[in-house]
Amino acid sequence: MSSRQLFLAIFYLVAGLFLSVLQSSVFPRLGFSNLSPDLHYALIISLPLTLPIWLGTIIAVSLGIITDTFLLTSTGFHAVGFLCFYFILVYMQQTIYFDHLLFKAFLAALGYLSLFLLQQVSQVGEAVPHTHFRLLNGMGAAVATGIFAIPLLHILQTFNKGFAAHKTITSSQS
Repeated sequence: MSSRQLFLAIFYLVAGLFLSVLQSSVFPRLGFSNLSPDLHYALIISLPLTLPIWLGTIIAVSLGIITDTFLLTSTGFHAVGFLCFYFILVYMQQTIYFDHLLFKAFLAALGYLSLFLLQQVSQVGEAVPHTHFRLLNGMGAAVATGIFAIPLLHILQTFNKGFAAHKTITSSQS
């Protein structure tokens, strides 16, 4: 593993930790408790573009475990969901043009919505009151994820382009 890959892996893990703290403590205090966006999807969208598949897999699972820990959900739920989302993105990156910011934000919203619906399906046997209200909140949170992901995706895209340009400049000088 090169020093660039190690730096990016640590960067994504620290950013995921920061986003978990933000999602579990700051968003509920701002009144976003029902519509809390999950910005980890923006990080996962950036992984196939910058890291090898094996390292992206480790980071996606680690981000899922971090999310499960901070949100106090069943351990492994987000890890498996993020891993599946990551492998779908790896496939999509190889087949379609994947550099448009709004398309990435749409994918983040779609990833959140699919994991939310999977969580709702897993609770079918339980008596859950106000199911329609929960689905409406889930769709609202998916839209919030897409909207909040746009600036984060722009920052990550700028960071990755600047990091790649720095690598090109330093490699051409040596």
